[in-house]
Amino acid sequence: MSQENVEAFKRFADANNRRDVDALLKELDTDVEWHSAVLRSPARSTRSGPSASAALHCDLNRSLHHP
Repeated sequence: MSQENVEAFKRFADANNRRDVDALLKELDTDVEWHSAVLRSPARSTRSGPSASAALHCDLNRSLHHP
């Protein structure tokens, strides 16, 4: 893994820990496909593209922090 990818992952992880969706999205490729192992419904657990990934991130945070 290149140092550039390592730094991008660190920025992504930091943004995720802060729940900063805008900063998190800056680190994602436009062709991102996100699969959540936490959200149970297959229809809700896979998202494609940055805006759909942002929605998944918000859904996940709601699920984890407001059961």
